[in-house]
Amino acid sequence: EKSDSIMGSETGSHEKEQKIVSIRESRKSLREESEKSDSIMASETGSHERVEKIGVLRKSGDYISARHLDACKVETSTSIIDDASCQKNLMENWSFKTKEPHKTTLCQSWSLENTSHYGLLDQVKSTALEILGPVNVYQHATNMNNMATKFYMRELRCCKTALYAKLVEKEEGEEGNTCIVEFFIYLVHSDSLHCPASHTLQHGMKLVVSAKGSNAYDCDIIWRLGYQTILDSIASVVKNTFVVEREREVVCPECMANSDPCNANVWKIDSHSFYEQVDPTTLCNSGHKISKKMLYGCVCASSTTASTCLRNDTPGKLTEELLESVVLVGLWHPKEERIMCVGTGFVADSTSGLILTAGHIFYDLKHGSKVGPEYKGIKNARAVIGTIHKSNEGVTAYFTYSAEIMTHDITKVDAVVLRITTKFENPIQCPSSSLKVQSDIPIHQGKFRREKAKRLKLMKPRIDEQIRIIGFIQRGQGIYEQGQIINHTLSVARGYVCNIKDSVSPIVQYGPDIFSPRSEIVIECTSYPGQSGGPCVNQDGKVIGIVSRRSHSDQRICYLVPTSILEKILKSVKRRMPSKKK
Repeated sequence: EKSDSIMGSETGSHEKEQKIVSIRESRKSLREESEKSDSIMASETGSHERVEKIGVLRKSGDYISARHLDACKVETSTSIIDDASCQKNLMENWSFKTKEPHKTTLCQSWSLENTSHYGLLDQVKSTALEILGPVNVYQHATNMNNMATKFYMRELRCCKTALYAKLVEKEEGEEGNTCIVEFFIYLVHSDSLHCPASHTLQHGMKLVVSAKGSNAYDCDIIWRLGYQTILDSIASVVKNTFVVEREREVVCPECMANSDPCNANVWKIDSHSFYEQVDPTTLCNSGHKISKKMLYGCVCASSTTASTCLRNDTPGKLTEELLESVVLVGLWHPKEERIMCVGTGFVADSTSGLILTAGHIFYDLKHGSKVGPEYKGIKNARAVIGTIHKSNEGVTAYFTYSAEIMTHDITKVDAVVLRITTKFENPIQCPSSSLKVQSDIPIHQGKFRREKAKRLKLMKPRIDEQIRIIGFIQRGQGIYEQGQIINHTLSVARGYVCNIKDSVSPIVQYGPDIFSPRSEIVIECTSYPGQSGGPCVNQDGKVIGIVSRRSHSDQRICYLVPTSILEKILKSVKRRMPSKKK
């Protein structure tokens, strides 16, 4: 108060001084009322431990409402401590990066420079806690799938300059999905390693508000569980605390994930922000293309219109024209004479007989774990390829060829290239997964063109463009016990591109034999077992990626291996193949 008074007199602004004093008095009155109500409530409940906890907070100058302390009580998952080591641990344990590819960290900050920020974080923490709700108390909501959910705060950590909270949302029902969102609010100096985009502020402090959770639907769950409300409320607190407006920034999530967060690019939020732009996406200075809905939590009307127009494009190529290029892929166990695993693929080179499909059909792949052996350790195993045959009974696939794996390093990508090597004398269907040894004819290098197969071309994806997944939907996970049926008929699922995730940062990469995908495309499209490896095509019938997996938290979100990676492994295989004979 004394320094504020001196600053006011030095600038000659009596009005400014009065405003600062008024704010200090109102804050002091609020704190005194809170202390009184907390003391009464604590005495009524007879909780000596709670009174001590309140005392710790009051000594630190922190303000947290009584109802939150009452909710905390003696929960072991809740810690409200004014301790330097606790503060340090909170900072060191938080990371803008994540090893889980379906998660993203969002971040916004206010530059405080060297202005006085006494009491600011007290109000910020109080505001955030009022929004997030009490610990271990269920609240009800509805998610993007219109399913009833309940959410609660599982963990709360609070110290003098930081607040960490973990919220959990569960869909009602025994098989309901569970999603976790983490919030971290803290005050940090611009020269700290924990300061995002520190290059935008030479000297001073930043108030950082970040949240980590599923990137499905442009991080819908993060915004829905309170991030939007927290940001709006904190913006109001900052505006009321400082006479001069503070600069507000949105940090690029891809920059934070793929490089040093201190050097991340930002967008400024001001009166000339994104609302005047038509494009539903925006580019940072590093070239990352990000959905504005992910960055800001909402999109202007013009952006929504543009997005809708993209999704309603009329297909330039009908699905029926693409079916002959899509193949049924199986892992064949010759000793047991049965197909062990089933997926989908497509013809990528009609001259050499190259097929692109998912790597997990032939390898045991789990994110963060060691890649399993080729052909899943089965000796003398082969890949079998089923192609589309038209008959009076309809359009179905018959196993026609066998193939070999041409790519052996798949630690960074869930995709393999197969080369067709032989043709069965009699194409066969095997609905029961039983496939006996077949008489076959070798197909030499470059002779596959005689089969007159059509290849699908590759194309870079666009945010919000309409897509189709083509594949052979199977029951279970594509692994069958003898007697179960293999589906030989193609199905189509429709959706659109949500996000394009660039290469992960070297900081979160694993060892040389550990599976960790480099890049992925996020789409909103329900995928099913058996579609793995299937082509995802745009309106022009060009492949933008192949199906890799679906989201654990939302079955309508699917992840693709992008064409930028597929093109690289295709070129690598072609370079190693023997040259064509004249």
